[in-house]
Amino acid sequence: MKIEIAKNAGFCFGVDRAVKIAYDCISEKDKLSQNNLADDSLIYTYGMLIHNTDVTNDLAKKGISAIEKPCDAPFGSRVIIRAHGVPKSDIEYFKKNNIKLIDATCPFVKKIHKIVLDEYINKGRTIVIVGNPEHPEVIGINGWCNNSAIIISDENDINDMLLKLKDIPISVVAQTTIRRQLFKKVEEILKKHFTNADFFDTICSATSERQKSAAELAARVDMMFVVGGKNSSNTLKLYEVCKELCENTVHVENSKIIKKQYNNLLNKKMKVGITAGASTPESVIKEVYLTMAENEMNFAEALEETLKPLKSGEVVKGVVIGITPTEVQVDIGSKYDGVIPFDEH
Repeated sequence: MKIEIAKNAGFCFGVDRAVKIAYDCISEKDKLSQNNLADDSLIYTYGMLIHNTDVTNDLAKKGISAIEKPCDAPFGSRVIIRAHGVPKSDIEYFKKNNIKLIDATCPFVKKIHKIVLDEYINKGRTIVIVGNPEHPEVIGINGWCNNSAIIISDENDINDMLLKLKDIPISVVAQTTIRRQLFKKVEEILKKHFTNADFFDTICSATSERQKSAAELAARVDMMFVVGGKNSSNTLKLYEVCKELCENTVHVENSKIIKKQYNNLLNKKMKVGITAGASTPESVIKEVYLTMAENEMNFAEALEETLKPLKSGEVVKGVVIGITPTEVQVDIGSKYDGVIPFDEH
């Protein structure tokens, strides 16, 4: 079995940065404690820091848990803003309530916030966001134009938009993890109906590269494993990309799922590909790879076992596979079939 990991898989720059910031907070607090300078302030992340339960569970064990609403943060506590970013109003709330912010917003997402704020406030343009309206990144972006944005997730949304709006000035941005194919389709249609339209291709380059390398790998393997959280938007999009090119594509969160459900489907003749979403640590990808490699080693061990010579006098079980006038041929699970002359039967 040949196992190959996609060239661009796992943590993206923004997620990696956010996770490091969180663990740096833990290290800083531990150092203060060791020097008898106890820091009693509680630390939270606003929402799950990343869509990976292994990481978020580990952070919780070390004292950083998640809150779902700004009002859940106690007065005087510290809050880590995750890579997805948050609405402007949430930041203002935290500041008013003496809550220290540790901003881990992805720089690419912050750039979108600045674009939206400038286009909406200074230029008075209508903002259009191409993305999933329920995704925290999109919710955050919309919060920088007073939640007035038109959000497009598919072609049906474009039709609804065209029914409601005439040729007005619009500025179009994209969720960083959407498929470029969708953004280009939206751009193509809107250009026909809005003469005063500005388009900002804010799709993260790492996202495009990850999808491209995953597609290239999926096109040449027998089975494709997409590793990442079930709620991870970019992982789900990776799955869609791979599924189009490799029918035998599965989405798993970790190596445990492979052991339970897929090990019996793997064999030595297969070419297997692995890719992973932006919220998947390198350690999880390695575990998935090693689980498959272990399966391959088990096969090799079983093959080696069949090649071991039988000892004289050893009793074995077999299946009769042929009978001739002079002998009986028996499959004994070894490299060669057994032969029993009739005079010894």
